Amino acid sequence: MFFHSTHIRPEEAKKLIDSGEAVLLDVRTRPEFQEAHIPGAKLLTLGDMPNNFSAIPDKAKTYIVYCHSGSRSMMAKRIMQKAGYTNVQDLGSIMSWPYGYAK
Repeated sequence: MFFHSTHIRPEEAKKLIDSGEAVLLDVRTRPEFQEAHIPGAKLLTLGDMPNNFSAIPDKAKTYIVYCHSGSRSMMAKRIMQKAGYTNVQDLGSIMSWPYGYAK
């Protein structure tokens, strides 16, 4: 069964990130990240996620995940929630970010 993931709006995400209230996670591959990413994002690929939660030790912190199209971010959110992270927001696609990219 497919469950639709609710996305956080870019404006809301930017406020949380800029205020330091949230950590932005890019769950795409390293080459995708190096090509372009949202400024301030931390790379934690979907494939590395289950084995590398030590990179994001605070399970009560707010995390905002994104990827290329929204599929991997939805999976990342589910993986993180199953691992005990209590506040994971899904931004969805990097394409929805209107504030520019870093390289």
